[in-house]
Amino acid sequence: MFVVRIGETEVRGYLNLCPHFSLPLNHGPDQFVHLGHIRCVQHFAIFRPDDGVCVSGACEGSRLDPVGIGRTAEGMMVIQA
Repeated sequence: MFVVRIGETEVRGYLNLCPHFSLPLNHGPDQFVHLGHIRCVQHFAIFRPDDGVCVSGACEGSRLDPVGIGRTAEGMMVIQA
């Protein structure tokens, strides 16, 4: 999975799998966001960071699988079941 920041305080978590062919979105660490959008380096599909919807590419209209992210009282990010 990976996490992207939305603005100053919000974050979104997604599984690291392109819905087009179930391959990882990145080739290396921290290579998910390009020009403000999440990008699959395998197929160059473009996803909106706020909801994971594919807006361009081979899987247009589908979406990334979300992973619930929360914060503890101390501000630590945690995965929500």
